[in-house]
Amino acid sequence: MAKVEIIEDSEKDGLVWSIMDMYASDLEPTKSRDREEEVAETLKMISEKYDLEEFDDGDTGLTEDEIETDQQMKRIQAILKVTDEEDIIVNDENLEKYFQYLNKNIAFPCIVTGIEDFRWEEFYVLGPGDKDEYEELKKTQPSYTDHTES
Repeated sequence: MAKVEIIEDSEKDGLVWSIMDMYASDLEPTKSRDREEEVAETLKMISEKYDLEEFDDGDTGLTEDEIETDQQMKRIQAILKVTDEEDIIVNDENLEKYFQYLNKNIAFPCIVTGIEDFRWEEFYVLGPGDKDEYEELKKTQPSYTDHTES
């Protein structure tokens, strides 16, 4: 499979192709051949070509998912008008604030989709589940890949 196909397939499947977990047995010792500037430039070029957000440059030590989660938490804090993450709790007051925010800021119709797989999908998304079986089950069960117009 060509490198471009791997990237396109990963994006289509909702996978983060820029991060890969490997075992020590998968690696062979070698001398470094890439300069940091070249790596950063290549990631930028790939991001622009595939219309992706820029990648974490490694300085923070955070993965893309952790950065995205942190950004989500900051948005929620702003909506709820709280300063600490500990104050982001599900209660009547916060639900009312969030409901008011949604009423004010969402124009209907709008398309709604998920950002995290449902528990039943994990076997297919993260595990060894059959792709065709997964597609068939998505016809009758909710999926994080669903796009719902409201």
